[in-house]
Amino acid sequence: MQSPFHSQKHLTSSPCAAIQTDLPHITIIPSIVPVIGIQLHKAKLKLKAGQRAELTATVLPSQASNQEIIWTCMNPHIVEIHTEKQKATVIGKQAGRAVIIVTTAEGKFRDLCIVHVQPYMTKPK
Repeated sequence: MQSPFHSQKHLTSSPCAAIQTDLPHITIIPSIVPVIGIQLHKAKLKLKAGQRAELTATVLPSQASNQEIIWTCMNPHIVEIHTEKQKATVIGKQAGRAVIIVTTAEGKFRDLCIVHVQPYMTKPK
């Protein structure tokens, strides 16, 4: 007589070909790192008319997924800017003060640099 608490199990072996192959498909999505700020490497810049200088912007954190930035010059008659991604070449055009603003495409974080352009002097008197 068998005990009511004892059950009989029959184990069968199956060949490798019978292993279940319809497992759920898992897709790994890369994590998105949000922008938390932006920083220009210079807050002030002094130039003479005709002189060039470089500005560099860094999106924070450096691993942020969206590194796109927008450069803006508030006084384009004072300075001219030529941009390429995180770098800008600033050229003094005439004496005065200009503000260059860099803005992140994501989050709208901003930083600025005040540029003072001095007149070009060939011979001081």
